[in-house]
Amino acid sequence: MSSNLLRGARQHRKERVIKGRITVSGGTPAIAAGQGFTISDQGAGIVRVTPDKPGKRILGVLATAIEATTTAAHIVKVLSDPTANALYVDFGVYVVDGTDGVLVDNVGFSFQIDTEEVRA
Repeated sequence: MSSNLLRGARQHRKERVIKGRITVSGGTPAIAAGQGFTISDQGAGIVRVTPDKPGKRILGVLATAIEATTTAAHIVKVLSDPTANALYVDFGVYVVDGTDGVLVDNVGFSFQIDTEEVRA
């Protein structure tokens, strides 16, 4: 049996789930809940989440805006391509008010990032 087949047989995949909640006040994002990641402000309405142990690829990403008001709706969009093997995810928070959907600050969100790593 070739060594490549043996190596492939020994490998297994491990999935990792990273969850968190981000608050934004005065334009500055902060981690309100969760662990295993860091965040950085990438501009108005854009927050980068970088897992501490990102794995080999991102399988899926979910995000939901957390709003304390009923006057405007907001959505959270994944701005980075999770299939590009990026080690981070950029989230953009947009207002939904009949305009073109402008990026906005001071709206928090919760998220989940599912990653997969190959371990020998």
